[in-house]
Amino acid sequence: HDLTHAGCTNVHVPKLMDIESFAEVHQMVSTIRGTLIDSNNNEGANVWKVLETCFPGGSMTGAPKVRTMELLQELEQSKSRGPYAGCLGYISLDGACDMNIVIRTAVVSSTTSEEQD
Repeated sequence: HDLTHAGCTNVHVPKLMDIESFAEVHQMVSTIRGTLIDSNNNEGANVWKVLETCFPGGSMTGAPKVRTMELLQELEQSKSRGPYAGCLGYISLDGACDMNIVIRTAVVSSTTSEEQD
């Protein structure tokens, strides 16, 4: 739903709640793909609009997402959540991107170390 609001077409889900197994963990993964089209029907429109529209994910905030984020902003009074529920990934020079939702992270610096969950 969010992808179509951001201007994506041909949205499809090749993997839905697929389990990827690793040595110490099993991870549920969904892959969602689409083509980004701008108002002039050109591929490769603004990927930043997609990120703004889709993150944080509704699975993290609940629905309706916009109102939830407004309430969190009021309650937390601009306290940083760090990368939690944000997005980590890359955008290549040809406009392709691969992103994920950051759920469990460790933030380490020379002065602090904190775990976010």
